[in-house]
Amino acid sequence: MAAAISSSCTGGGGGGDDGGDGDDGAQDAEFVAEDTAILAIIYAGSDSASNVTQHITLPAAGANGTTIRWESDNAAVIENNGTVTRPSYASGDSLVNLTATISKGSAHKTKAFSLTVIKAPATDAECVAEDMANLVIAYTSGDSVLKVMHSVVLPVTGASGTTISWVSNNTTVIANSGTVIRPPYSGSDAEVTLTATITKGGDHATKTFTLTVLKEPNLNLASIVVSKGRLQPAFAANTTFYLDPVPFSDSANPAYDDTQSAGITATTADADAIVTIDGVEVSSGDEYALDDLKVGKNMVTITVSVEGDVATKTYRIEVYRAVPVFKTGQTTSYAAGDDGGVSWPSPRFTNNNDGTITDNLTGLMWLKNANAIKTLGDIIIIDHGYYADGSAGWEKSFDFIEKMNDGIYDNKLTPVYTDWRLPNVRELRSLVNYGLVSQYDWLKGHGFSNIVESYTSYYLTSTTYAYNTNYAFRIWLDHTVYNQQQSWTGTIISWLKQQPEVFNNRGYVWPVRTVR
Repeated sequence: MAAAISSSCTGGGGGGDDGGDGDDGAQDAEFVAEDTAILAIIYAGSDSASNVTQHITLPAAGANGTTIRWESDNAAVIENNGTVTRPSYASGDSLVNLTATISKGSAHKTKAFSLTVIKAPATDAECVAEDMANLVIAYTSGDSVLKVMHSVVLPVTGASGTTISWVSNNTTVIANSGTVIRPPYSGSDAEVTLTATITKGGDHATKTFTLTVLKEPNLNLASIVVSKGRLQPAFAANTTFYLDPVPFSDSANPAYDDTQSAGITATTADADAIVTIDGVEVSSGDEYALDDLKVGKNMVTITVSVEGDVATKTYRIEVYRAVPVFKTGQTTSYAAGDDGGVSWPSPRFTNNNDGTITDNLTGLMWLKNANAIKTLGDIIIIDHGYYADGSAGWEKSFDFIEKMNDGIYDNKLTPVYTDWRLPNVRELRSLVNYGLVSQYDWLKGHGFSNIVESYTSYYLTSTTYAYNTNYAFRIWLDHTVYNQQQSWTGTIISWLKQQPEVFNNRGYVWPVRTVR
């Protein structure tokens, strides 16, 4: 259409006026409308109307012979000829409205454009000023500039690429790194000034902060008193770990199932301090009761604090209930005919009727069958390490028990256990009743079976000999005279554990597991 009209307008130079003034006016209006519709600003590079950083090109003429005049509402940023002067970093981005007037003859139209000119990059001085204005110290929750109890975080860089260094006027309280060491409770709160220097290029500025660091509260105890035993070492405010050994029982004739209790009294040095013992708040000077102490270590934690302060101090006391010494079954010269010690539980053993027996004294579970390798030997592969009498070398005993735990060896038990092990020397020795000559009668009477009854009844343990680890301990369960030499039941003997597994290097295997 434009080409046809243009030809009509220019073709009348020698032939007169085809459309008269009225026709020319209508044509000019069409030219103006078309050039207005296609008018666009030309941006440099990757710029756009919303992201102007360079000069823009403003067309001065349209394709249909129109003339275009531009007017900016902010010539300081975009001039009428398209020259762009970016606003300063501090001023921020600027929105500029450009109005184009498209004219031909008496016809004209306007078209508006809104452009965003991006602020100029910040100068070093502007970066320093911005980061200084935004600089803050970070405090732990509960702390503030007037109540500092924890170390503070001092930023070392700013968002605008500045570097920040810090100087404390009292490094014994707040180090230049922000580490806080509170004044002692005998002193006073400390006021500390921190000066930050913000730098970029050749420009820098300083900013100061004044913080109040609270002194430590007095968290010392004035005393710890125990009702039984003796506190070791003697109490001192700065000693935070103690031992308090107490007897197994207060009873003159203790029983296996006796209980033991004790009391601890903690008194604070500061009347405002709060005491908690094992998480229970206890008034200063009041006794805290420890009931049903277990045999061995009972750890008690005493914490001292002050309301409104985060600091705490912890004292620990290991209240050690003595291990019971059990009766031997033999009387002595005591006037009452009592051999002393603690009575065994009754019953001593519980037959679980599933192929296992539990020792109620030790909390150990044993195979009822004391020589399972022999009696159930057809279930497993017999090799040179397993012999017809059921004895095995030390290393092969572990292989056997591993097969039990993996389910390869069917031990004829009703429940499935996967934590059988070779007993250590103390565990195996706990089955020995030194008050009796025959262990066979003793153990069989409590439900055990297939106990080896010969002068070769060495049972293996997992305990090695400390002075020569090529040896491991075995326990002899027989009481006999062999070659005119008397050996006693329960004797502990160390023997070579390596291959080859000749007769003298073997023993019998009695697996055990822990119930409690």
